[in-house]
Amino acid sequence: MVAKGAGAAHPLAPASIDRPAAADAPQRGMNRRVEFHVLEEKERPPLLDRFVAQHYIRLHTVPLGQWMSMDFARLAKLWNEEPVAKLIEAIKESGPRLGPSNSQVVHQVVEAISKAKQDQPIAKQTGDRGLFEAIAQIVALRRATAPVAIDILERVVMPALHVGMPEKFPPLDDDDLGNLRKGIEMFAFFVEVIPHQFQADDEGFLGTIPHEQLTTPYADRNVLEIGKGDWVVVNPEHFLPMLGPFEPQALLDKYDEFVKYVGTIPDAPRRRDDGRMLAETAIRALADLKQCVAVAAQNQDALLFRLLPPPG
Repeated sequence: MVAKGAGAAHPLAPASIDRPAAADAPQRGMNRRVEFHVLEEKERPPLLDRFVAQHYIRLHTVPLGQWMSMDFARLAKLWNEEPVAKLIEAIKESGPRLGPSNSQVVHQVVEAISKAKQDQPIAKQTGDRGLFEAIAQIVALRRATAPVAIDILERVVMPALHVGMPEKFPPLDDDDLGNLRKGIEMFAFFVEVIPHQFQADDEGFLGTIPHEQLTTPYADRNVLEIGKGDWVVVNPEHFLPMLGPFEPQALLDKYDEFVKYVGTIPDAPRRRDDGRMLAETAIRALADLKQCVAVAAQNQDALLFRLLPPPG
């Protein structure tokens, strides 16, 4: 199974009432669609439409990316097998841990499924994705990362994950020096010029994740509208070799060394370190992802990615 995406050539369809296009405002006209197909052996996988910074008009905010670790075994049992009455009991039991601010949402979910046949599983009565996602977050969510702007996530966070811990810094060529003169942020420059210890799939999801590491959490398993908030399941095992040895402070120290190294190159423009805040943001996001992946791997959970609408 691989993912196939469509981009600017296909405009977004209007949002339905139960699936509002909350996350597509800054990327109007871009179709964040991922299709999953079973391929014949040796068939070349199609390319997955990627999130890249230039897809977003950065006015005040951009969509936010978030990772979640979910107990999909429990969710599957409650959604597919248990009668609705049992599902309601589980929701009422799990709801308080979400805090008072979410009590109204929990109440609305219970109210909605109370109208269903109580002696049958909810899966036999509806395939509504919005309801599925709401119930999943109530009964199955173990851990979630702090949301990060999607352009930052793809431009620096994911590349920084693949950089690893460089032992030395490469010589800078004319193109590198030209980028410095053009004002590229220093941390973005760091993740661009340092050879990656871990190979990234440039045509993969988020510019790094191979197609075969992806699947869909939905029963229909056909089309995902990521820009409208649909979830993507990513194999947590994919991240373990990279995140296992990752140490936030060590990478930040290595970045500081790189800034000093650039300053020793005679032809490099004299630059202040304008990338420290970006470096701290990216490294915090990686530390957060490491904890989320660890929870997913330890509990054999599903690791999911989703887009959230811009704040405000």
